[in-house]
Amino acid sequence: MKHKLIPAICTAALAAIFLGGCVSQSAPPAPDSRFIAVTGNGKAMAEPDTAEFTVGVEQTADTAQQAQDETSRVAGAIAEALKALGVLPEDMQTSGVSLWTEEVRPEDTFGVYAVGPNGTAPSYPAATPNPIAGSGPAVTIRYRASVNIRVKTKNLDGLGALLGAATEAGANQLYGIQFSLEDDSASYKEAIDAALANAKTKAEQIAAQTGMQLGNIKEVTEQSYSSPVLYKEASIAGGVVSSADAVAVNLEAGSLTVTASVAVKYAMVG
Repeated sequence: MKHKLIPAICTAALAAIFLGGCVSQSAPPAPDSRFIAVTGNGKAMAEPDTAEFTVGVEQTADTAQQAQDETSRVAGAIAEALKALGVLPEDMQTSGVSLWTEEVRPEDTFGVYAVGPNGTAPSYPAATPNPIAGSGPAVTIRYRASVNIRVKTKNLDGLGALLGAATEAGANQLYGIQFSLEDDSASYKEAIDAALANAKTKAEQIAAQTGMQLGNIKEVTEQSYSSPVLYKEASIAGGVVSSADAVAVNLEAGSLTVTASVAVKYAMVG
């Protein structure tokens, strides 16, 4: 038995040595860990294709019911006027309904609340009360109600007509005009392409300055993305607007800037 085991043990040992040598000779070299990490930024200009704005009505009345009824009536008229110009019902949404009280002081009741030049009530000695306090008619309580409608449209060329129709229907509130892109995928692709090109330019410059050559991309990460909304400063509040000509607002949509940022890691060779 001993004579038979010895050759087997020797054969196994020789095989292990041979295989070990083969593995050692065929192992690939350690990968190059040198790299360049840069950030690339890109942007794309696009014309907006969607507009949103808020119109509404605010009214006062002697009772809460009267105030609410009047604002509801005008809000309905505004909605009908907008639908007549092609705005879809699903693109209109009531965005606010409010009701509150306010004190009305007639012009001849200035003596009820004596007010100094700085807007505050003057002070009087304790022994000398305000000589005009308590005089004049009583303060009247009235009710003020408002209803707002948020409107969305893709008819940017007809935006002025929409605003004019709303004001002619009784709207005396206008604000929150904004322009945006409903689908920004094409502009985003353009911004990403620009960001990648910007990253490569930076990496090539760094490699050249360090005596290296730029290798393949090892890793790419999206850093940020922005598709902004463009707001326009325009408002009508509190007054009675009787015609479209009274809407003084710049309706130029302008351009939007879609931006993208990427982090890219390149291998360095040489």
